[in-house]
Amino acid sequence: MVSGLISTHDGLLGTKNSDDFSSEHLLPNLIIPGVQKCATTSMHAILRRHPQCRMSAEKELNFFTARWNEWNLPEYGRRCFPDDGRGDLRVFGESSTTYFSTPEAAVRIREFLGAGVRILILLRNPVDRAISAYWHMVKRSAEHRSVEDVFANLSSEISDAIAGESLDLTRAKQAGEIDCRESAACTGDEFWNFRYVRNSCYLEDLQRFQAIFGREQVYVVLLEDLTSRYDATLRRVAEFLQIDADGFGDFPVTNVTTIPKHSWGMQLANTVARRLPGGPLRSLRNMLLSATTCSPSAIPLDMRRRMSALFHDHNEQLAGHLRRDLSIWNV
Repeated sequence: MVSGLISTHDGLLGTKNSDDFSSEHLLPNLIIPGVQKCATTSMHAILRRHPQCRMSAEKELNFFTARWNEWNLPEYGRRCFPDDGRGDLRVFGESSTTYFSTPEAAVRIREFLGAGVRILILLRNPVDRAISAYWHMVKRSAEHRSVEDVFANLSSEISDAIAGESLDLTRAKQAGEIDCRESAACTGDEFWNFRYVRNSCYLEDLQRFQAIFGREQVYVVLLEDLTSRYDATLRRVAEFLQIDADGFGDFPVTNVTTIPKHSWGMQLANTVARRLPGGPLRSLRNMLLSATTCSPSAIPLDMRRRMSALFHDHNEQLAGHLRRDLSIWNV
């Protein structure tokens, strides 16, 4: 795969809806499949600034999940990268966090983009990810359960906790406590966005990508490394992507989770603000968001300790698989 250009001559004939793929289209040679709430948006922005990279203008294209039955391959190519004629680019990437925990996505990526596509995965402390994902859905007015309702009564065994989570989601939907429409539209799984525990168990999903693409084609970045050892971490990313180590810029703070304040008037203003476009209305949008949101509260310490214990064995197994110390996650 050279400079992200793929044509029918690269073995794509016969794949889904590829019969009209008669000319070259720009397709990714890098996929960032997540994980959700692990700085995927920040990494997308970091790479987008690099002179040898072009990241899709739209993040979360979700072609290999939600839009699998909507777009054909040329449509995906057009939405990824309109060709601007630049010849100095080495990396063409897109980021969609639904890919990591959707089992079919990795197979589809391999089928469409080939074995040579690089996979860059971001992980963080699973307790922090689960909690951040919960507040993310609260922010989107799709989650109406309290943090105690969601996390206080988890089983002490991870498999039982995942099974209990699924049962709770069915009950919560029936009670109108969660709004599943966005989740269903993004993944085909109406509960995907609410699988806080399941989607914080990384090992099985990571192994799937490594089995399909080979470990040498999959690189893992920890959010903790990105924030504490930014330059060194990006040098290793540059080596993996075979691009120059210069040109990344400073760490961008993006997609920070804030939640609506609780009065109905502020929630209404917050909803309106999030639907305002950028450009001339950006200042008004930012002013409304600032006035109507606040940072989420920290969860109770005893709840956090129970959640850390829940993920302890998983973290140990992941640490062995990655051959690195993850004990910082077990506190």
